[in-house]
Formats: sequence, structure tokens, C-alpha cells
Amino acid sequence: MTRIDERRRSVADNVERISIRLEATDVRVLESRLVWVPGA
Repeated sequence: MTRIDERRRSVADNVERISIRLEATDVRVLESRLVWVPGA
């Protein structure tokens, strides 16, 4: 488990984060649903 975690951390440390802005034309609603969850 330790080796797996070390490998995962080394990969995660090399990930470059970038921001991508959404535009209104990039969003499309295909379906809409109403869900009732009792007791929630």
C-alpha cells in the first residue's frame, strides 16, 4: 500500500492545473427530473 501511495503522490505532484471558463453556449440540458427522497 505504501508503494502504491508513493507512486500516486508522485504522479499527482506533476499534474498541472488549468482553469477553463464555461460559456453559456457550452452548456446544454438534455433531461430534467424531479426526485423525492423521503426523510432526507
